[in-house]
Amino acid sequence: MELGRIDMDLLGRSFRCTCGREHHVPIRRVVVGDDAMVRMGEFARDEFVARPGPGNTAGGARAILVADRNTYAAAGDAARSALEGAGCDVEVLVLGGDGGNGRCVQGVLEADEEAIGRVLARLSGCGSESDVALSKSPEPAAGVAVSAAARKTFAVAVGSGTINDIVKYASFKAGCPYISVPTAPSMDGYTSSVAALLLGGFKRTLPAAPPLAVFADLGVLSRAPSNMVAAGFGDLLGKLTAGADWVLARLVNGEYYCELAAELARSIALECLERGSEIGTRTKGAIKSLTEGLIWSGIAMLMVGNSRPASGAEHHLSHYWELKSLREGRPQPFHGTKVGVATILIAGVYADILGRDPRGIDLADLKRRHRSREEREERIRRFYGPMAGEAIIETAGKYLPWEEREKKLREVVARWDEIRDTLRGIVPGADRVRDALEQAGAPATPEAIGFSSDWVWEALANAKDLRMRFTVLDFADLLGFLDEIASAGAYKRSQGGS
Repeated sequence: MELGRIDMDLLGRSFRCTCGREHHVPIRRVVVGDDAMVRMGEFARDEFVARPGPGNTAGGARAILVADRNTYAAAGDAARSALEGAGCDVEVLVLGGDGGNGRCVQGVLEADEEAIGRVLARLSGCGSESDVALSKSPEPAAGVAVSAAARKTFAVAVGSGTINDIVKYASFKAGCPYISVPTAPSMDGYTSSVAALLLGGFKRTLPAAPPLAVFADLGVLSRAPSNMVAAGFGDLLGKLTAGADWVLARLVNGEYYCELAAELARSIALECLERGSEIGTRTKGAIKSLTEGLIWSGIAMLMVGNSRPASGAEHHLSHYWELKSLREGRPQPFHGTKVGVATILIAGVYADILGRDPRGIDLADLKRRHRSREEREERIRRFYGPMAGEAIIETAGKYLPWEEREKKLREVVARWDEIRDTLRGIVPGADRVRDALEQAGAPATPEAIGFSSDWVWEALANAKDLRMRFTVLDFADLLGFLDEIASAGAYKRSQGGS
C-alpha cells in the first residue's frame, strides 16, 4: 500500500466513498520517520504559532506536554525541544510516579479521574484538577473549551495507550486539539475516536476526538520494550481475521461493508505477516510498517465510525479472557498479545468450518439441539457471572427462533460455494500467523500467556455472547458446529495439528 498516496487523498478531508457513505478524517498529518520531531515542530508552528489568535496576532501558542516517567525519558525532551523551537510555550506534566500526578497500580499509571483531572486543569489554566468538573457527559465542557481555545492551547500526548487515552479524553472535554507522539508500536488506538478509561472503578470506553496529527519517531519506536512491540504485532495480525469476519457478515447478513476501510486495516497487516523476523530484530523498515499499519487501522475505524474493520472474533476472545482474569484477580498480558494468540485460534476456526460442507447438516438433529432464548440466557449467566446481565442485553438481538435460524441456514447452504471460496481467499492459515508471531519473539500459544485449554474452550464457546457483532463464532453456532470446534478442532489446528 502506498502510504504517501493515502496521506494525500484521505487526511484532513471529507469525501464520498464507493461504499455509498461519506467519510470524514479530521487527522491532518501522519508522519512515521526519523524526522518526525522536526516535522512536528513545523506543524505546530504553522497550525498554532503562525495562525492569528485573539486580537488577530500570531504567537501565544501554549502546548501542554503530557507523559509518564518512562515515556518522557523516551521522547519527552525531543518533543519539548521541537515545540519550543517552533515558538510554543511548553508546560510539561509528568503523570504517575512519586509526584502525586495520577494513580498507579503495581507501578502502572491508570487512565482514571485523577489523571484526567490533572490534564484538564492544565488545559483550562486552573490551579488544580479540583477546579475542573469531570463529568461522564460525552460532550466537551463548554466553559473550559472557550478558555482553552482563546489561548491557542493544545495538548501533546507523549506515550502509548494509557497516556493517549488520558490526553485524548481530557482534550475532548476541554474542546482543544491534541497531537499524538507514540513511544511504542503497541496498539491501534492512537488515531481512534474513543478512550478506554477507568471511571468509578469500572473500565469504560467513552467517545472522544482523534488527534489533529500523529508524529512517530522511528528511533524511539525501535527502542520500545520488546513486549510492547510484540503486543502491537499481535494486534495488527488480528486485522486479518477481523477483516474476514466483516466479509462474512456482509455475505451472510448483508451488513454494510467498505472496501477502502477494509483495505486500510488489512493491507499492511498482510505485509507484516511476512516480516516477523524483522519485527523481532527491530529493523526500522519493519517497525515503520508495523506502526503505519496500526495507525491506519485506527483511521479505518474512524472512517466507518466503529471498530468493525479492525476487531472481530479474535478481539472477542481477548476481551473474554480479560473479563475472566479480572473476575479471578489474575494478572494478564497486553491486549495485543492476547489478540495475537486469539488470531491463531480464530484462523483455526475458519479452517475447520471451510473444510466442512453445511449441505450435509441434519436439520432434524439440529432442531433438537436448538436452544430456547431462556436456555441461551442461562448459559450466559453460567459463564459470565456478574457481567451476565449486561451481556444478555447487549446480544439479545443475536437470538434466532428455530424458524428464523432454519431460514438463514437454507440461505447459507444455497450460497455455500460463494461463501467458502471468498473466505478461503482472505483468511490466513493458523500456521502462518503462529510462525510470524514466533519469529517476532511474541507468545504464540495460550499456555505461553497463562491460559489453559479449558480457558480456550470456554472462550471459543462463549465469547460470541460478549458483543452484538457477527463473527465466525456466530457463524459456527448458526451451523451447529461451534461446541465441537471449541472442544477440539480449532485448538488442535492452532497448535499445528491436522
